[in-house]
Parts: sequence; structure tokens; C-alpha cells
Amino acid sequence: FVCSGRVLSAQNPSPPPPRTPSSTSAVETQPLTTVAQVRALDARQVEAHVPVLLHAILTYYQPADGLVFAQDSTGGIFLQTPTQSPAFKAGDVVTVRGVTVPSGFATDIKTSEIRFEKSGPLPHPIPASWHSLMQGTVDCAFVSVVGKVRSATIQTYDLSTVELHTDADPPSRFIVIDLQIDGGTIRVHIDNIDGVNPWSLLDAQVRLEGVSGGIFDGRLRQTGSEIWISSARQVHVLEPAAIDPAKLPLTPMDRIMANYSGRDESPRLHVRGSLTFYQPGIQMVLQTPEGQGVLVSSWEQAPLTIGQVVDVVGFPDPNVYSEGLTAASVLPTPEIRLIQPVPVHWDETLAGHFPYQLVSIEGKLVTEVNEPQQDTLIIQTESHLFSALLPRTVWKREADR
Repeated sequence: FVCSGRVLSAQNPSPPPPRTPSSTSAVETQPLTTVAQVRALDARQVEAHVPVLLHAILTYYQPADGLVFAQDSTGGIFLQTPTQSPAFKAGDVVTVRGVTVPSGFATDIKTSEIRFEKSGPLPHPIPASWHSLMQGTVDCAFVSVVGKVRSATIQTYDLSTVELHTDADPPSRFIVIDLQIDGGTIRVHIDNIDGVNPWSLLDAQVRLEGVSGGIFDGRLRQTGSEIWISSARQVHVLEPAAIDPAKLPLTPMDRIMANYSGRDESPRLHVRGSLTFYQPGIQMVLQTPEGQGVLVSSWEQAPLTIGQVVDVVGFPDPNVYSEGLTAASVLPTPEIRLIQPVPVHWDETLAGHFPYQLVSIEGKLVTEVNEPQQDTLIIQTESHLFSALLPRTVWKREADR
């Protein structure tokens, strides 16, 4: 998580004036006392486990689920806490002791103690836009968003997968919402939903107040945005749905797409990389020497070569796991820059640490399936099976018949 500042209500204790560390030794001798000071550290200082002493408000508190956010008058931050933690709640004012730790995406605080001071209200939320959510300028901050509910479903916790403290158990049920705001769709997680009918939220215009977090791929690159809400009391219906969705007229199955309407205002983007995978007329993968990969959907069928450096222009694709472009056009260059694969193990690939990156993995060929457009190899590595696809033709409409 990456965090940004905001202003708390007067209920929050006033922290000491910000202090900018002048050297690593200086920050090691005295604890940092504001979130802004923590976020100002460089990577080398963060890795030194700088001590932290904060007075802050808990803005979301589910330690058994690994999600704890806190905020002071200078910003919000993610806290790494044990799953067996005291039974606090969002809005509690606390003293936080711990040290800085890198999370791979930003700086977290690994706590050694969270001490209750008093109960209080949640901070006053700051309005957030699609761009501020996706660009990370308000991550970990207590924000408000306004939008239209596209979906709302009740989910349940799998309590068998976490070690729980009796007094700090997460609620057994929660609601997940897809909220369409100006610019895109975000995911919303709502706890403490007793008495809420998710059907009543469909197509409603709502204002939600919660903590801004990110949705990430296996390399902790942000691919989406999520809002964490402690209670349905933080959901405010501004305008109910004009029609009860359950009473909409039935749509014939063959007329579903006739009702589709979409408008994408994303800017066209330009990327450059070496070709590491090419399925003419369907898709390709580009990778930079630094190991950054992108999946590209394109009708391109030019005779490109693996390792060839190409320029691609296209639009962000929200429908893929990691970074992706769609409706892409390709401009080949004469340069050849081969990318060397990274040897990986099964657990690393399963964790998604190499999204769209060229990798190599060893295994035993179990079986092979031949199809008109590709061969599918079933390979065993250790005790696991996976498939490897070998495309060998361009896309042909007649092959789909």
C-alpha cells in the first residue's frame, strides 16, 4: 500500500511538528511521530527499521484478515499487525509503536504495540476521484467517493484459513460492490452489513466513505482500486434506483448485446519493448530489459521476430490480470534485443511474481494435444501439472467453425 496525507477531525490528538531526518543515525535514535515523516524516508532508511511512535485513528481494523489502516493529521498508512490482535474498532484513537518495513509497494509500519487511548469518530473524508485513486495520491487515506452501484453481492469469510483472536474475529459476512464512478469502476468491501439488502443498492447513486487501497498484480503494480468500509453506516444512498431491478422486463437472450452501451475515454498510450510472445492476429507480449512486461491485444499479422523491438500504441485494457493494452497498432523497428528468460519455480509462478515476463521452468512432458491453431503441452513439475500453449498459425475465422 502507498499512503497519502489528509486532515483529521479535531478528535485526533495533535502530533508534534514534523521533523525531517537529517541522516540515518538521526532517525534511528528518536522515533518518528507522524505518518508524513515515515513516508519521507528513502528506501535505505526504511530498510533500517526506523522506530515509529504515532498517535492516530484506526480507519479500518481487521487484523485477522491482514488489513489495518491508521491515519493522523499528516496522512494514512498501512499497519502490519499480528492476526491475534486486541479487539479495537474503526474510529478508535490509539498509540502505535513499531518500525518501518518495506512492503514492495510502499512503506508500512510493523507494529510492536497498539495501545487504546479513546473512542472517537472516523476522520472527515476527503473526496477522491478515479485518477487520484489509480495514481496512488490518496491510497491509505480515508476518502469519499460518489457513484452508481453496478453490482452488490454478499460474501462470506473462510474462517478456517486464518488464526483468529476470539475478540477480534472478522464479521462472518460482507458485501462486495462494483461502483461506477466518473472515470472507471472500483471495488468496494463493506463489513457489518446486518439489515442491508444488496438488491436495494443496485443502480442506486451512493456516497461511500472508507479507506482507499489498491488492487495489485504479483509484482505489486496497481491494476485497480478498492475501498475498505467498516460498516454499512458509511454508505449513503443519494438517489435510489428508478426501477426495482427485480421488476425489469425480461430481455430475450439473443438481444442482450443489442442493449450494450459503453464509452471509453482512456488516452492512447505508446510503449516499446522486445517481442517475447507473438500470436499473429490475436496478441503479443512485449518486455523491457528491466523485466517489465505488457500483454497486447492486436489484429496485427506482420511477420515479426521474437526479440524484435517494436513500438505499440493502444489503450489500457482493464480486463487482463496485469498491465495490458488493447486495440493496438504495431510499428516494427529493425533492432533485435533478445530477452533472457528468468528461471522460476512453481511456487513463484503460482504467486504471480512474474506477470507477462519471459520465464523458464523445467518439467516432464505428460501429454500433448494438437489443435488447428495451437499445440497444448501438459507438463509436470514436481507434483504439479500445467499447460503450455504453442500457437502455430494466424487467426483464421474458418478454424473457429
